[in-house]
Amino acid sequence: MIAWNVGPLSAMAQDKQPYDAAVFAERAERVSRLTPMLAESYAPESRNAEGSKLKPEMWSNRADFDEKLRTMVARSEALAKTAAGGDAAASKAAFFDMAQACKACHDKYRAD
Repeated sequence: MIAWNVGPLSAMAQDKQPYDAAVFAERAERVSRLTPMLAESYAPESRNAEGSKLKPEMWSNRADFDEKLRTMVARSEALAKTAAGGDAAASKAAFFDMAQACKACHDKYRAD
């Protein structure tokens, strides 16, 4: 669900599709509601979940992972607040800020 909403945000932020303030704000709000749920996906009992793209290193670096997740949640909340204002430039900047938080975690803890 997060990726389904981030895709159009990314396309608008990169000017690959026209910016629509209402759509951008709606999808940003969805992401801000979904990202706090990510913590539930990484409970200890999920450690050996079949099909997971999570690198095993996360479990020995849990504090770092949790901090990256908190950053993602905070930035997704900031994105939603900014996007609600309708300013395209500010919304796009807030999106890229949030995307960097996603990338920081994916680069370190997600297997391709």
